[in-house]
Amino acid sequence: MTAPDPELPSVWAAFDTFQLCYTVIPQMKSYYRYGTFRDCTQARKDLLFAMSLKAKDKQEALMIVRDREQSKYNAKITTRSSTNVWTLRTEPPPNFPPKVNH
Repeated sequence: MTAPDPELPSVWAAFDTFQLCYTVIPQMKSYYRYGTFRDCTQARKDLLFAMSLKAKDKQEALMIVRDREQSKYNAKITTRSSTNVWTLRTEPPPNFPPKVNH
């Protein structure tokens, strides 16, 4: 038996992530915090992707993994960050500083 390639996703690791996504505690925590159950779609896609690579030869699988990682990276850097909510001001607001009545 050969050692697994560290560059290729492990089916077992993907299965564990998928299975853990549906366990009670993470689902209840998500429901408590956000009012909805946790979405496990990405974990399912990752599991199916890892399983689909088993039918490919190693070089083809490595190329597919690199392409997928590159597209995920491109999507990440082109989408708007949730922390980017501030607008830069060039001057203070009209009512700043507020007047204090004594």
